[in-house]
Amino acid sequence: MNLIFSISFALTFTLIHCSIPKTIQSPDENQFELSNEYLTVQFNLTNGQITSFYYKSELITITNETSFIFLDNISVDCSKLINYKEDMNSINFTYSCSNKTNYELIIIYTLKFDWEFLQKQISFENIDNKSITSIETTFTLTNKMISSVSIVQNKQDLNKQHTVFLRTKLTTLGIFATWQHPFGSYTVTSNNQTVTSSYKIGINKSYLSEGFLIGFYQLSPYWHTNDINYAERRAYENATNFFYPVPQRQQSIKHAVGWDSNDYQIDISTSHGVDEYKRLIDRCSQLGIKSLTFAPSNTNVSSRQQSTDDWGWESILWLSLGEQIRLEQWKPYRDPMPLTIQHMLDYAEFKQVKLVPYVYPPLGYRSKGKDQAWLFPSSHCKDVCASLASVEFQQYFLQLLIDFAQTTGIGGYAWDYNFFYDTKNSEYSQWRGWQWIRTELLIALPYLIMDHRYASQFDGPWSWITLNGYTSPLLSDENPETYPILHPSLHTDKISADFMRQGNVELRLEHFSSMDSIPGFIGHQTERLASDGSLPWVDNNLRDFDLMGFSYSLLSNIATAGLNLIHTFIPARDLEEFYFLPEELIEFWSYWLKWADEHIEEIRNSIPFNTEQDWSLMRSNGIDGFLFLFNPNYKQMNRTILFDGKLNVKNPQQQGPQRLLLFICIQNPNDQWNITAQVNNNPIIVHKAYNTRDHYEQNRFMGFYLDLTNIVKQSNVNYYLSLNMPPLIPEQFQGLFLENIERIFVEA
Repeated sequence: MNLIFSISFALTFTLIHCSIPKTIQSPDENQFELSNEYLTVQFNLTNGQITSFYYKSELITITNETSFIFLDNISVDCSKLINYKEDMNSINFTYSCSNKTNYELIIIYTLKFDWEFLQKQISFENIDNKSITSIETTFTLTNKMISSVSIVQNKQDLNKQHTVFLRTKLTTLGIFATWQHPFGSYTVTSNNQTVTSSYKIGINKSYLSEGFLIGFYQLSPYWHTNDINYAERRAYENATNFFYPVPQRQQSIKHAVGWDSNDYQIDISTSHGVDEYKRLIDRCSQLGIKSLTFAPSNTNVSSRQQSTDDWGWESILWLSLGEQIRLEQWKPYRDPMPLTIQHMLDYAEFKQVKLVPYVYPPLGYRSKGKDQAWLFPSSHCKDVCASLASVEFQQYFLQLLIDFAQTTGIGGYAWDYNFFYDTKNSEYSQWRGWQWIRTELLIALPYLIMDHRYASQFDGPWSWITLNGYTSPLLSDENPETYPILHPSLHTDKISADFMRQGNVELRLEHFSSMDSIPGFIGHQTERLASDGSLPWVDNNLRDFDLMGFSYSLLSNIATAGLNLIHTFIPARDLEEFYFLPEELIEFWSYWLKWADEHIEEIRNSIPFNTEQDWSLMRSNGIDGFLFLFNPNYKQMNRTILFDGKLNVKNPQQQGPQRLLLFICIQNPNDQWNITAQVNNNPIIVHKAYNTRDHYEQNRFMGFYLDLTNIVKQSNVNYYLSLNMPPLIPEQFQGLFLENIERIFVEA
């Protein structure tokens, strides 16, 4: 087809005007502002309430922005403002409470650099040590009509809610509100204009709440679910990312869980057991796996018959010192390390593998003269458990964890059995104590990784920021006899991989999890139970590696949990499986572990994008990346994939040869010029081209062009172009040239 493109253009030259910043009117004496690049918050200094937000050219006015505290289930009126204190990033309002005491309530608002949300905290000095029953906060929108609302439940615990999203009627503005803990309850009333949130506390000491966030975003055209927009997931995840106690990792965690190789069957007090466990360490070292959850038997040090947990595993905790530590028979720095344990620590260090012990926090830890502050009767710990709500226990346990890590050189901790058994204290107070312990532990020893097993998945994204590791793999128990078969297969690794991908999709989309917290599950756990239902504590099911299903599992992990490459069964305990594992598989395995470290940016941005649970791993530029497509079936499947924002792809056809471009050829162009254009009297965007992909540098500027792909659709049609350009010197303007027209080769 011959294309006739007739251009009639008039060049109108105008001067380029420099833009002058707008002058912002100073607020009056009764107003105060917190402001950053994205958000401005205005307060009324006569009552301490927020009056408006200004977000990316959108004004949001609110009223009735108040907070309430309940003591012994009775609401206390703390509405009389008596003082306020301004700071660079925050303002504090102090209110007196209308009762006979000297109670005061302090509301702290914070807006830091790069935050697209405001944080509100509530502080109460509990001078009479009354029970703080609950807190409630509310606000009402006055100038925005809300067309839709989603209150997002925690699918792992339907008694909990993550957040509330509000979407405006006439614009793409969205608003979210959330507490920085898993216990907030949210309601929206008054034609979707009023948001109220509360939670139960159950603390009788002075109290500073976690933050209540009010955040903003621009809705995306794309939706993960009917209740969660792409921009909503991103805004919530971005908010959590500001509160990690340690910097986000720039390498993946490469970890193996000895438990999934049934390492409790190995007795390291015997030479046979030592050799067998060394093979597990050797395999990790060979593959570049840097840490190993270490939970063998050690009959020289502990006995299963002395365990106090319901499951009967205490003898393998704390590198097998769990029973002695609980009874204060062994203490870090005070007592020498048993030789059986020190030998394995030394060997692992020689192989550059860090050992990671299991720890059960609520067991009945003794400390002479102190433990009466935290022990309470409970059959879950045989006689007594420790309460995580106890400040005294929190301080004791934190120091124990720090001391143990420093004296042993371990690489982290694997938490389990972390249930809140103390019925006399609220679940929230126990969660808060556990959150404090993990946060302070990371601040003290930021290199520690944290493996989380059963129950962590119930607590949501604000619990996971303290992990420096990952939440519970599979969102369930990891034994193959306990989770469903989603797609028929003869390979247990494939079955576990399909189930893992389903759980990781839920974590990423419906729990707003960052990739830093999503757990891998490479391979499968060897079945523990024998055919008669017994639990063998001797060598059993040693040769269990799924040679043909493993690669499917490994790639499922790279795509959906690439920052936490957690290995289950390791082919090492069986001698033949250890020595005859194919070299090609070892190379494939090692290659993908290294690949993850080379593509941290893509992994951190990865998202699932269809019902088949395929994943897109894109760089932040939205141009470069990878698609991981999975066929869980045996029959051939076809995929139709649209390269658009669902894949985190930006401008997917930017360099495509199918586009018809009109190049405005100018010698020495300046990307600061303002050039405008019209085709047939209709405005058209003038694009700028750079010789880079993910950033714009002035010295890499190639020139201006028009995209005519969706304009020129017919042949033999005249199109009229007008350009508005700055003054140019003679011969600087070279002409207009169509790009991506098929070339015709001619002979000279």
